[in-house]
Amino acid sequence: MSAPSDPAAAPEDESQAPPAISPAAALFYRALGLAALGLGVVGAFLPLLPTGPTLRAWDRHGAIPPRAKLAAVIGMGLSLVVVMLTAANPWVPMGVGVVLTFCALYVLTRPSA
Repeated sequence: MSAPSDPAAAPEDESQAPPAISPAAALFYRALGLAALGLGVVGAFLPLLPTGPTLRAWDRHGAIPPRAKLAAVIGMGLSLVVVMLTAANPWVPMGVGVVLTFCALYVLTRPSA
């Protein structure tokens, strides 16, 4: 009988180890994450969202301008490509694709402003 393996021990097969990133990349991602968090906190308290005709159209009719619809769908598509290229688990892009498909359908089925 063999002894149970220690989960804290280094994996015997290095192909199972997560890929290491450089300290510069880790610093970049940490700074990017903190900047996004900061923008989110600021945006929660300051009225920086679109105002004027765009906001009034949304409030009155739930309408989205065609350019905004196009930008949203392109952004979703680019996000899905990034997930497909970087996900280690093949189920992740499939799940993200399903969610983004429903989000795109919601945006595209709103009336145009």
